[in-house]
Amino acid sequence: EALADVVKTDAGRQEFVKRHGMQVLMPVLTSPLVKRVGHSRILQSSVALLLAIVQEGSHLDKLKRSCANEIFFRHCRESLTLEAGRNAHDFIAKIPDLEIIEALSMLLEKMSRHSGYHKYFHAASLPAKLNEWVIVLEHSTDDDANFFVMNVNAILKRLKRKKKRSEGKKLSSSRIKLRKNKIQSSNTSTKINVETGDPAADLETAAD
Repeated sequence: EALADVVKTDAGRQEFVKRHGMQVLMPVLTSPLVKRVGHSRILQSSVALLLAIVQEGSHLDKLKRSCANEIFFRHCRESLTLEAGRNAHDFIAKIPDLEIIEALSMLLEKMSRHSGYHKYFHAASLPAKLNEWVIVLEHSTDDDANFFVMNVNAILKRLKRKKKRSEGKKLSSSRIKLRKNKIQSSNTSTKINVETGDPAADLETAAD
């Protein structure tokens, strides 16, 4: 609770990032105490902290850089993983940390604006996880759920656009390389013909 109050100021947010606060917070958010059982005071403080820390400010770029790693995204994946064998809608509706998921989506949305961080989304299989939540919540009338879906759709759109652009560049590069190989092969063949002569032409000359 004290930490949630501290990050309400710009100086507090700067200090939180400087001391790698997210590395301490994320394991708490994915712990069984919060994820399955729920702990009202921890939940309220964590949501308040996350909402404060994702605000625009001089600390935000450093925060995103500190979260650009496999460990942070692995924790996000754990938070978004639905229990196998259970109805997804019922599971999401009953989980105690839904507000934390919504707050995390705000940070992920800001990180998705930088293409350099997209590799972490894909490495953690977050696009598939996020899409599962959208399918369940997209028809919800809850304002928080609608906000979450809006954030996730923005994330998925950026990731898809970047991936499509990268695949297009790879395809274009492959075609250019193929054309170069054909030209080199053609030049090599022409060179061999010039150096060795045309056998058919030699036979015709000999016949004359």
